[in-house]
Amino acid sequence: MRAFYIRFILAPLFMAQVDTDRLCLIRETEQIVIPENRARLGNFMVENVTPWESWVTVGEWVQTEYIGDLLLGRIEWTEPNLEPVATGGAVPPAVRG
Repeated sequence: MRAFYIRFILAPLFMAQVDTDRLCLIRETEQIVIPENRARLGNFMVENVTPWESWVTVGEWVQTEYIGDLLLGRIEWTEPNLEPVATGGAVPPAVRG
């Protein structure tokens, strides 16, 4: 029986502005939110806590040993974020239709 190995690329979690005309990221605006720490990152989520702060959470997993850490990255905005703030899972009335 032949063994197959998949090589995983480890990289930090980035954020960047989007060029809405070309539908691509603007490379000059890329910033690291969660640095690479020799572990796999997966299942990230962004939550707008206030108009001035957002949180990014991501799971971290080390292949050689099970360490299921949850990492938190905070983004502090210089201008208010116009996206809706978290409502604890409740859907705002305007979205319900």
